[in-house]
Amino acid sequence: TSSPIRRTLRYWPRPTSGLRIRSRPTLARARVVRAISDWSSGVIGGLLVMTPCSTVRWMPVELEFQPDPHEASAASATDSAGLFGETLLVVPVRFRVDGHDLLPIRPRSTTIWSVDSSGTASPNEPVLLEHWTQQPLLGFMCGLRQAIEAAERSGLSRCYLIEDWDLVLTLLDGSQLEVTSARGSTVAVAPVREFHDAVARFERSVHDWLMEQAPHLTRHPSWAEWFPPREP
Repeated sequence: TSSPIRRTLRYWPRPTSGLRIRSRPTLARARVVRAISDWSSGVIGGLLVMTPCSTVRWMPVELEFQPDPHEASAASATDSAGLFGETLLVVPVRFRVDGHDLLPIRPRSTTIWSVDSSGTASPNEPVLLEHWTQQPLLGFMCGLRQAIEAAERSGLSRCYLIEDWDLVLTLLDGSQLEVTSARGSTVAVAPVREFHDAVARFERSVHDWLMEQAPHLTRHPSWAEWFPPREP
């Protein structure tokens, strides 16, 4: 049952320990968490656990991914950069601007497991959880970063994604960026600086996850291109 559990996860760049998983940005290591209403879900011992959590501050631009250790271990430092852009490290991702999802999200019935104080696990009633769009993690990250930079230079750019979920980025009045989803079904606007901040947070999350799950990828010739040095 690892597949439905994996689809419910949300990756944040800083982890905690024990059963109580809280949204604390100052924690030092990577963690997996997904907020459901005023609850948080985490995988502990292979089970999906529900515990109370604190409120996460809303941000105009949000980028998230659901980590898959199997995908990380299957990637090799000798694989070509093109494969990483299209077929490797394919995981569910989410891209929200001003509260609008720019990539398709589909609800899926999933059984939630809870653990009582004695350590006994038991299933609860199935709930509808979001199923995010699958994308090659590094290809999505780099493609979106380059599309934002291109839109700043020329006023218009396109972020090419697999499964024909291309995004169109349009610069408005020099400080706002408009993103149009595939087939033009959703349009959202936010300040350009918010896109840069969101991409920087996303890059740190991806970087930290790969350093933990696939440190061998640091030897890949494209590592410095995927994660260029950032100014302090």
